[in-house]
Amino acid sequence: MYAIDIRSYAASIRYVPPNLLLGPTARRAILARTFLDPAREFHLRELARLTGLAPRTVQQEVEKLVLADLLAERRSGNRRYLHANERHPLFQPVRQIVLMTDGLADVLRAALGAEGVELALVYGSIASASPKAGSDVDLLVVGSLGLRDAVRRLGKAQEALGREINPNVWTRAEFDRRIRQKDAFLRRVLQNPTLPVVGTVPRPEA
Repeated sequence: MYAIDIRSYAASIRYVPPNLLLGPTARRAILARTFLDPAREFHLRELARLTGLAPRTVQQEVEKLVLADLLAERRSGNRRYLHANERHPLFQPVRQIVLMTDGLADVLRAALGAEGVELALVYGSIASASPKAGSDVDLLVVGSLGLRDAVRRLGKAQEALGREINPNVWTRAEFDRRIRQKDAFLRRVLQNPTLPVVGTVPRPEA
């Protein structure tokens, strides 16, 4: 009886091809919006507005995600409401992928807030998409925010991401001085992939 239950359960799980998760930017944007806020329902036009995508593109990508059972849907009249399917066996793994890629900047931005932060960016292995299991989130923060306040603000983000956040906090004066002096560490950070969180990442001078 037990074996039958397992087979029935396995048969009920829809196959999720790997390219469904490692797909185009539009698909990842929809996954980021829905999987970062799984209790919320979104209608198609709302997803289009929040992601900045064309409604037709949103509809096409949503169809694929619903077919894979990663998104669940509810209809009310002519409206179609969608939300992340928390019962899917891949819900947590997909959410972690989203958190560490397209959703990472949103999580960090919300945790840092705007006060005292002029520029923030992720660098290192996370930004270059080559993290290991124990990789920290390397975060450069520029502004009047002190290190102690930065660590305090980032506490909840660290819990949500399941990774330690390593903030490197500089004042604007220190950042500008390192730019002028062509600081080796800062040049290395800016010459490699970064993930903008707050502000615009400056391009390194030749």
